[in-house]
Amino acid sequence: MPFGSFISTYIPTDSGEFNIFVLPELIKLGSQNGCSVYTILDHYAMVPSDFDNKKNTVIHFHRPDRYRDLFLPAYYNKKGIPELLLSQVDEVKDGVILYSSQLTSDAIDRLREGLDTTCEYTPISFDVIIDRFSTHLNLLPDTPVEFTNDKIAQEIEQLPVGITLHTLHEVVPVKIPTIALEGIFPGRLTDNALFRKHLTHAALVNLPKNPSLTPYLRVHSSCETGDMHNAQTCDCGQQFRLAVSQVSKKGGIVIYDDAEGRGSHWLSIKMLFYRVTATQGLGTYDVMAALGYERNENGYGPDLRTFNGPVLILKSLGISSVTLGTNNHYKVEMLTKAGITVNDRQDVLPEIRNQITKKYLIDKSIEGGHNLHRAISFNQMDFCGFTGVDNLTPISQLIEISERYPFVEWGVSFSSANMGQPRYPTLEWITQFLELSPYSRKAAHLCYESLSMFANNQDS
Repeated sequence: MPFGSFISTYIPTDSGEFNIFVLPELIKLGSQNGCSVYTILDHYAMVPSDFDNKKNTVIHFHRPDRYRDLFLPAYYNKKGIPELLLSQVDEVKDGVILYSSQLTSDAIDRLREGLDTTCEYTPISFDVIIDRFSTHLNLLPDTPVEFTNDKIAQEIEQLPVGITLHTLHEVVPVKIPTIALEGIFPGRLTDNALFRKHLTHAALVNLPKNPSLTPYLRVHSSCETGDMHNAQTCDCGQQFRLAVSQVSKKGGIVIYDDAEGRGSHWLSIKMLFYRVTATQGLGTYDVMAALGYERNENGYGPDLRTFNGPVLILKSLGISSVTLGTNNHYKVEMLTKAGITVNDRQDVLPEIRNQITKKYLIDKSIEGGHNLHRAISFNQMDFCGFTGVDNLTPISQLIEISERYPFVEWGVSFSSANMGQPRYPTLEWITQFLELSPYSRKAAHLCYESLSMFANNQDS
């Protein structure tokens, strides 16, 4: 069978504590230039952390449909939770929710386009998937299966007048580092294996009646655990629902960018990040780097997203200028490079629900360069400001401060009257601090840039 290893990790959600089990399926598409080309299809189960497999239980089998399960329910549900998930919250306490799908013929055709040779795709039956999970979870024999899709009405209420939903299909090459690849398919593939992913981007559009107004835009990258299951390991679900609420009430666009795991693209690979994070205490950015993903040119990241799909949607709508809702300056940079003018940026401030979310947001702020200072406030984290820090302060003392506090905001006050004074921070001193301190290098880097600009102006 073309399955990889089960990847499991703990996922706390707003609905309770779960363990997620992901089973990656390897699908060979064909070959190109002598290299085998594959795609991956992830199947996964949400299992309550206190689940007792010795009792009678039920497998709630669901075939995901993002249009039905997420976008429209999030629009209509005042609680901001997909109706399908709400209906399963009570049921899952006595059972397992198994999410499984198959590639459509259209998706396979797009994935095989341009290959030298192609392979036939025979979908694995859902019975095989169910049996695989039943065996792995040690479920009792003859555990009943309920197909949740049979309970869902096929017709969905129409969107209100003026609000439309647009979709865009895209096939992208995906580079999977050897270490990550070994984590999901140990010993199965060589380094010259190529991968492609079929993406489906979606946009909820509610443009202002006045065409001269710059529309609000939120480009939201997909997060299966956050968007579908309200996981507390991230702020993605919160940001998505905030954006849908704002666009539905005030107008604008929400683009759902199909880029799971910061562009690593597959849930199985993202769960590798989560598993290492849980066992070793590293942030997700450091885990990605440890698994072979490269950091961006600006030192942040890794972040593999290109935002090509959202840009194509915007251009198809004739939109070239936006007010962007994001905390991510990298997103502003990428849209600008693609020819989209960002007239203004607005923060999207999540709620810090617990220490897990808080740690994640601190990591996004330091390692991802996200503007989260207003969300991570004085009352919500170990934050301390220091005055009187200058080039006579021992570097060792600053490193001790940095290690003690997760994020220290370093500021430099300067004026032409103080330039060159004995206790004035010099470029050499800040450079030395940047090289020695791994904790506050991002915040200090801003000070370095500010001081460099000032010094250059003085020279001229």
